[in-house]
Amino acid sequence: MRATILFLIWIALTIIGLSRLSFNVEVAAMLPKTLPEARGIQQLYEHFSREDELIVVISTPDAETATECARSLAKRFDDRTDLVRAAIWHLPFEEKPELAADLLAWLWLNGPPEALDDLGAKLAEGSSEETLQQSLEELSTGFLDESVIVRSYDPLGFTDLPGGLRESAGLSENDRLFASSDGTMRIVYLEAPEGGFDGYRETADWIASIRGEISGWRKVEDVGPETEILLTGEPAFVAEISTAMERDMKGSAIATILLIALLFWLWYRRLKPLLWLMLMLGLIFSGTFAVGGVVFGQLTAMSIGFAAILLGLAVDYGVVLFRERNAAPGDPAKLRRLIGPSILWAAATTAAVFATLNLASLPGIAELGTLVAIGTAIGAGVMLGFFAPVAARNADGDAFDGEPENHAARVSGKPALIFTGVMILAGVVTVWVAGIPELRREAKPFELRESESFTSMEAMQNGLGSGRENAPPSLPIVLTANRWSGLVDRVDEARQRLDATVKAGDIANYLLPTTLIPNPTHQAANLDRIRRLAGERDRFVAEILAAGFTEEATALTRSITDSWGKLANATPQTGSGENWAMPQSDFGRWLIGRAVSSSDSGATFAAIGSVQPNHLKTDLEGHLLWAENVNDDGIQITGWEVLNPALESLVGRDFRRVFLPMGIILTLMLVVVFRHLGDLLLALGTLAFSGLALVTLSRWIPAIEWNTFNLAALPILFGTGLDYAIHMIFALRRSNGELAPVRRGISQALLFCGFSTAIGFGSLAFAASEGLATLGLVCAIGILLNMLAAIWLLPHWWRWSRRRVAP
Repeated sequence: MRATILFLIWIALTIIGLSRLSFNVEVAAMLPKTLPEARGIQQLYEHFSREDELIVVISTPDAETATECARSLAKRFDDRTDLVRAAIWHLPFEEKPELAADLLAWLWLNGPPEALDDLGAKLAEGSSEETLQQSLEELSTGFLDESVIVRSYDPLGFTDLPGGLRESAGLSENDRLFASSDGTMRIVYLEAPEGGFDGYRETADWIASIRGEISGWRKVEDVGPETEILLTGEPAFVAEISTAMERDMKGSAIATILLIALLFWLWYRRLKPLLWLMLMLGLIFSGTFAVGGVVFGQLTAMSIGFAAILLGLAVDYGVVLFRERNAAPGDPAKLRRLIGPSILWAAATTAAVFATLNLASLPGIAELGTLVAIGTAIGAGVMLGFFAPVAARNADGDAFDGEPENHAARVSGKPALIFTGVMILAGVVTVWVAGIPELRREAKPFELRESESFTSMEAMQNGLGSGRENAPPSLPIVLTANRWSGLVDRVDEARQRLDATVKAGDIANYLLPTTLIPNPTHQAANLDRIRRLAGERDRFVAEILAAGFTEEATALTRSITDSWGKLANATPQTGSGENWAMPQSDFGRWLIGRAVSSSDSGATFAAIGSVQPNHLKTDLEGHLLWAENVNDDGIQITGWEVLNPALESLVGRDFRRVFLPMGIILTLMLVVVFRHLGDLLLALGTLAFSGLALVTLSRWIPAIEWNTFNLAALPILFGTGLDYAIHMIFALRRSNGELAPVRRGISQALLFCGFSTAIGFGSLAFAASEGLATLGLVCAIGILLNMLAAIWLLPHWWRWSRRRVAP
């Protein structure tokens, strides 16, 4: 009855925990909050990750085909209003300015009053005729360049914004939104339907529908395979990373369970204990998941690997109990007394190691450490409480399987000692000659190894970039303030800092979205001006027609003056004690939203610009040298090119910050565990030996690489490797150094444990995340080295140190 009640409580807690659990797929959530570069990335994602915008990247052999494909595909999606809200493939006012009249009207309203005064002077009665005459002269030149085409729609010069049309739209001559410099790459932006998506599965279904529509368009338009079409953008990232996380978690956990079950069956050929063991793993897994749901609520792509790691660790305690079952046939209490101390101490050291990972700056590593620490404690309790009776009931009373007891006594320890010396010598020589393995700088531990969305984004950024050969990529600069007017001031401050940096030769140029930031001061001063100009609408139209222009040439004038009238009479938006207006059209809001943003609470206002650096030199801590001359409160140079060096340096400092406290804690725990200096040194020596072997293999096997994420493998291996040393030394003590019972009992159990734990970690080698995959591979190899050192070498070291049994 009591067991039933406990089981029902367990199920209820599991349901509650799982109901709270979700995936956090934002890369920013995996970054340390202590780095200013990381905070810049977080601000970038917080304010400018467009969750409702899918980007279609079209690459063709020639520019004409690319343009036609983009136009045709956008037209097809324009007809699918059930699938997309809008399909934007070019700047409308570059061909027909009247299509963006609302945005142009707003830009004049938001601009400096003196600029609107200059426009008013050009359009004043008497002066407007001269303006129209100049437009006619431009059209009569015969050169049909872009400016002349625009003038045919805009004879009064409404597009002659201060600084030029493109700069007013937040674009430089080199940075493009829709096409590469050679025109062979075109971009189409697809806006998701109103309401967005409730979760990543809906996002993935929407993207699948988009792919289906593109496939149908290819067939109808007979688009050949030479035209490549890829998808990227925030929805693509969310769908790709989320489905990969779910697949990794399910795949690694299921594969680990199946392989452990197969290993147990091949090892012991016992079905009932196997079923009980699988049930125990299910309880441990669900319980840890439930606690994770209560504690965290969300799991990142980096922490999701805890499932396979935990299964590989938790099964060890059950296997040790089952292997030692013959020491207490039918008596679970005795079995617990004999084996319980080594299991509890092993679990305590492992939990301590993973808990210490909370000192790491990477949230994913800290989260993974907490989950495994919790699961390890749960695992030890479940196995001792519920699996020990199963193991005791299945004792067969044959501790040695019929092997002569004196066989182990005849085993010489010389080969093991000789091998120890040779391996230490080989390791020292390797490190002396080749050095300690370095972190791979080009590694991308936070990205998926095979990712269409990441690949497409890189291709798009390269295609739409500055075009400067061998120059560093442009870097985002994020500006924040607590009100729009404060953001305007922040831009002015940033411009002064950037001008000085240009003069110093550190950056080539920069672009700040000055005209796209709502300026309450300018708007308040310009309201009367645009109201007066809007009232001149009929005169403007009549003069354009009288000058000989067609009715088509009046479209922009009609639209922009109508928009001015609406803006002048619209109820202004309010917040932070300020009033301001925004464009009403979807295109206007879309374009401005690419450069400025405000939080839902209205407490933070942000803008994004770009900086073209001449170099990316860093200081000893990995910070960009010239960035300190630009960065300030509310001004942050960011980007992955800036973050990666600082992150690498931080992880190096983290290693010392995590490993040193962990080493002290574990050493103190080992003192309590062993109460014997020799055993303490042997346990640490086993770890040092296997660590040296891993470093040596890293220099000889290219597949074993180190990066900013899998450096956490070292403290993990330090903790998990202690399990094997603790179990082995306790077993040697129980047998008083006799190798026969040790080899028949704990050695077999540890052999199984080593393989099962390596399977748990090794399953992560197939994870979609590069960081998690390299972590899994390094840990799997390290676990096997720890296990082999504990099983084969440690018994001989122990006997040699005690000199109780002759070699």
